[in-house]
Amino acid sequence: MMRLHPRRGRGDRGAALVEMALVSPIVFLVTFAIIEGGLWFKDYLTVGYATRNGARAAIAQDADSLADWDILRAVDKGLNALNRGDLELVVIFKADGFDDEPSASCMGGVGTSHLSDPANACNVYFPADLERSYDDFRSDSYPNRQNWPGELRDITETGGTDYVGVYVRAHHQMITGIYGDSRKIEDTSVMRIEPKLS
Repeated sequence: MMRLHPRRGRGDRGAALVEMALVSPIVFLVTFAIIEGGLWFKDYLTVGYATRNGARAAIAQDADSLADWDILRAVDKGLNALNRGDLELVVIFKADGFDDEPSASCMGGVGTSHLSDPANACNVYFPADLERSYDDFRSDSYPNRQNWPGELRDITETGGTDYVGVYVRAHHQMITGIYGDSRKIEDTSVMRIEPKLS
């Protein structure tokens, strides 16, 4: 014997609308969280790739006054998936080991001279510095690279070679604003300069 389903009444339709009204905000929040998280993770990976790219360029450099220019080119290339306006600063610093971090003053945007504090020497660069030309960068009037000049980096096997760290800080701009306006992303890579034969 065949059973017939009763027709849905107005009360059933109203209950479905109430259920949808209760569930849809949660579904939207979860959907936006997945989108925001995915975009944040993309920027996080981009910053990490840029620091490693810069550190790899640093260890291949000779003792050259323009070593930082090549490092910044490598960082810039690594940041191609990040909006340039989201970059805050790049720090190239003298490290003591692979797990070292730049000093607080370096992360604060103030370079530390190798003359006043050799252990924490660093060069601080801002987004506009990544746009500088080769000629502009090598000018004696450009002070940023002079806190820890590339020509003072130990590249000799007998000297033990220096550790060079690259620190990048950027902001991820949230698109919905539900979870805040932005999140800070920072990463550090430290590598040891490959010794050059004299």
